[in-house]
Amino acid sequence: MRNICHAVSALPIEVLVTTGRGIAPDSLPVSDNVEVRAFVPHDEVLPSVDLVVTHAGFGTLMFSAGAGKPTLCLPNGRDQNDNASRAEALALGRTLSPDAAPAEIGRAITDMLADKSLRAASRTFASAVARFGSLSVAADLIEQAVYPPSVTCCHDQSWR
Repeated sequence: MRNICHAVSALPIEVLVTTGRGIAPDSLPVSDNVEVRAFVPHDEVLPSVDLVVTHAGFGTLMFSAGAGKPTLCLPNGRDQNDNASRAEALALGRTLSPDAAPAEIGRAITDMLADKSLRAASRTFASAVARFGSLSVAADLIEQAVYPPSVTCCHDQSWR
C-alpha cells in the first residue's frame, strides 16, 4: 500500500485510496492529490474513476469489471492471483507483483490511463454482462432458490 501511495503521489492525477480495516488511513504518507479513507462504497466512486488499482479481491474486480473500469492488480495470494490472471486474460487489466516498486506502479498506471483499447475492452465487457442485472438481484435470486418463502427447513431459524 505504501508503494502504491508513493507512486500515485508523484503522478498528476487525483486519487482516492481505500485502506480497508487493516490500515489506518492517516498512517499513509500521501501528497495533496491523494485522499485516503478506510472505506467508500464501490457504487459511489466507480462511475467517476478511470482506473482501479486493487489487490485483486473478487469483490473489487467484480464491481470494477461491471462498471467498465480497467484494473491494475497487485495480488497478495489466496484467490487473488487467479482473479488477476483472469482479468488480464479478459483484457480487463494488468498485473504487477505486490512488491512492485513505486516507479513500476507509476509507469503501469500512466500506461494504462493512456491505453484506449484497454478502456474500450473494459466498457465492452461491462455492456456484455449488464444484461445479467445487479449483484443484489442475483444474491436475492440465489437466496430465494435456496430458502423459498414457503419452505421451513427447521423450527429454529437463528442460523439465517
